[in-house]
Amino acid sequence: MMKAIREYFVEQQVLEADVPQLVARPDLEPTIELFATELIQPDKTYQGFLIPSPEFHLKQLLVAGSGDIYWLGHCFRNQEPTSSRHNPEFSMLEWYRLEMDYFDLMKDCQNLIKFVVEKFSQQKLLGSTDFFEYGSLKIDLKGDWERLSVAEAFIKFADIESEVLFDEQKLLNAAENKGYTINQTTTYDEAFYQILLQEIEPHLGKNQPTFLFDYPVSQAALAKIKTSDKRVAERFELYIGGIELANAFSELTNWQEQQSRLDAQQQYRCDHHQSSWPIDDQFIAALKQGLPACAGISLGIDRLLMLLSNRESITEVLQFPANRLFSTS
Repeated sequence: MMKAIREYFVEQQVLEADVPQLVARPDLEPTIELFATELIQPDKTYQGFLIPSPEFHLKQLLVAGSGDIYWLGHCFRNQEPTSSRHNPEFSMLEWYRLEMDYFDLMKDCQNLIKFVVEKFSQQKLLGSTDFFEYGSLKIDLKGDWERLSVAEAFIKFADIESEVLFDEQKLLNAAENKGYTINQTTTYDEAFYQILLQEIEPHLGKNQPTFLFDYPVSQAALAKIKTSDKRVAERFELYIGGIELANAFSELTNWQEQQSRLDAQQQYRCDHHQSSWPIDDQFIAALKQGLPACAGISLGIDRLLMLLSNRESITEVLQFPANRLFSTS
């Protein structure tokens, strides 16, 4: 799989980049907890973290003039239960395309996966380039894949209209009426994701891959706000067989707006007694120089391999899953 991915980007003249996996100031995304460590020097000890994403450093390379780039390596996320879909250390593919927006990147992502499937088929690992089987599903890869907005998905699968979806109090009320756990501290995003995970995600990508796009602005801290609808950001996620596989944005290039959003994330983490750290000033300094117009995407390699090899769990495609490495038996 990694060989096929690299072949695709060679053909596309996209440069492979290298970034550190041990950093001082990682992403402040509130839903992510990190692996903390220390860098011990003779005169001082520094707090360090294993990266949850290579995004900040790849964008610094874009500012420096790298052109289109990709990175293929390991990321780390803590305090998420090891499961059939998550390993604390996982393989990530992340790439950036200049002068593309998120709709262009949907096509690029589709082309990449079809290229990998073709290589698998050539090696007799798959029987066809037109489809593959995952459990009882037959995933059709032909033609352009389904594109479904978040608003359309909430109407179709959860019977929630746009006027409710984009109104905080109305969505909280709707979630409570559906029987979800809602109290005085429940946020809009928490209510949103309860509905998304339970009522919408299981239906996505069942017959063909689905791009779910235009997420509420509160859930896309690194994405551009859509010009034609200020309620949403230019973000999409790719689903195959009900499994979220990739996350992408038309990238935010305004450094002041980015600073404001990171400040808000940092405040949220402090208010909710989560671990916190200073904002990456080198990242902000790079944005001040000017991030070129681009779109970026991250794709879970372990999940893609699990899907294409028709396995129920990523532990079946990992040589050394965490639940075996840390087993006490």
